[in-house]
Amino acid sequence: MKPYAAAIERYQALPQHMPLPLTSQSVFDRGGPLAVEIGFGGGEYLAYMAKKNPDCNYIGIELPPESIGRGSKIMHTQSIDNVRLILGDARYLLRELFAPQSLDYILMQFPMPWPKDRHAKHRIASPMLTETVADVLKPGAIFELVSDQQWYAEDCYKHFSDNPAFTVSPLETNPHRPFLTRYEKKWQADKRETFRVVATLNTPKPAPRFFLNSEMDFLNLPSLPTTEQLSSLVNQRFSEGDLSAQVKEVMSIEQGFVLRMVASDDSFTQFFYTRLRTRKDGSCVISIDDCPYPYYTPAVRFAVHQLQESLAQYMNS
Repeated sequence: MKPYAAAIERYQALPQHMPLPLTSQSVFDRGGPLAVEIGFGGGEYLAYMAKKNPDCNYIGIELPPESIGRGSKIMHTQSIDNVRLILGDARYLLRELFAPQSLDYILMQFPMPWPKDRHAKHRIASPMLTETVADVLKPGAIFELVSDQQWYAEDCYKHFSDNPAFTVSPLETNPHRPFLTRYEKKWQADKRETFRVVATLNTPKPAPRFFLNSEMDFLNLPSLPTTEQLSSLVNQRFSEGDLSAQVKEVMSIEQGFVLRMVASDDSFTQFFYTRLRTRKDGSCVISIDDCPYPYYTPAVRFAVHQLQESLAQYMNS
């Protein structure tokens, strides 16, 4: 096994294979407060918090896959038991993975600001985030943002101030921080300022979710499609409202095919594989492959159904 592969296996949580919503008991096999860091980067601050508060359980959510490796290495090196790491887009996962009023603290440090207007939809600080935090935080619990971009901190401050569910402390400049990451130390040496937003939840408010609780569909065709029929679907875009899907690649396997697909619920995008295999009676079954297993969302369901319907039309024409 490659160095730290065992650490990744130990520290990475795979919610696609776990009952939702996540709890301290289901993830850590123990009770205790549950906190989340959005965008944990290399995991330095997450490790600091976990060691300082051993009775609290911490989950870090990060989008770049390499962060899972770096974070797992730090947790393994420091023998930390009360941290688990999740790969994915926290704009959606924070709401979808946790129950209402279940989190004791949410921290977001130095998120990618996406300063250009055309990239604004990628910013995690938004009214959508405040709605999510108002759902998943416990009453009296705190959301904290730290940023080196003043305009970004001011935007976040406004989002939370505009939401009556929160009480927001005055925006802080260069707040005292008991632990500094290597980036913060460099910024301090360069005389760069940091800004902090602290919002306390007063009144929880439920927010809608789109992860589906039912099982993935197994669909059927009367026979296995041909390579030509499948190839005709590559890069054809299916869409309906905020849902979209595409077949990106077709690969032949013994007794069938594997299709690499992409499905998007609004901007929550997932890549996954769909298998088409022949049954003993000559019919074809369509199923989602379990590696990587996607979150079951309306777009994933839509993608598989569109695949089945399109192939049925080609095969009957």
